[in-house]
Amino acid sequence: INQQIVDFINKNGGEVSNSDEWGKQKLAYEIQKQTDAYYFVNYFEFDPQNIDKLETQYRFNENIIRYNILTKN
Repeated sequence: INQQIVDFINKNGGEVSNSDEWGKQKLAYEIQKQTDAYYFVNYFEFDPQNIDKLETQYRFNENIIRYNILTKN
């Protein structure tokens, strides 16, 4: 799943500088009847105009139950 996101970023002019797999972790609370999930953290540069496309990738992927995109100032 994470590789699909990394590939999408790279294909759309972005660059992933670091990708960390935190592995399977217990969720703080149940989400969509799930109590455990695999965590991934990607550090990347991406054209702000394409963030909507990236969010669409996250939203329509059934295997992603939660995501967060942060900007670095």
